[in-house]
Amino acid sequence: MERVKSINNINITRAKSRTREVSIPLYYKSLILLSMVTILLFSFNYITYSSLATTAKVNYDLEMELEALRKENSLLEGIKADTLNMRQIEQKALELGFVYNNKVNYMK
Repeated sequence: MERVKSINNINITRAKSRTREVSIPLYYKSLILLSMVTILLFSFNYITYSSLATTAKVNYDLEMELEALRKENSLLEGIKADTLNMRQIEQKALELGFVYNNKVNYMK
């Protein structure tokens, strides 16, 4: 049924609007699904790679710090060896009869 309304001698028809159902073919549905899965996998890969890169950087920094500490330890061992060597020399000197002179004589 159509109803007609007249305004200023102009007929306006009100008809029921018909809605059509839109169907997406299976090809496009599978393409959309595949795209979504691909985006999801790339996101997961990016997050995993990012955390792996962060872990690798922390590991590298720790290795550099370890190497610096090894060098410092080696230097300190050398200083320790020199100090022990000086103490051994002083001990030998005392055994041979040398004395420690605490008085410093300056010329006037």
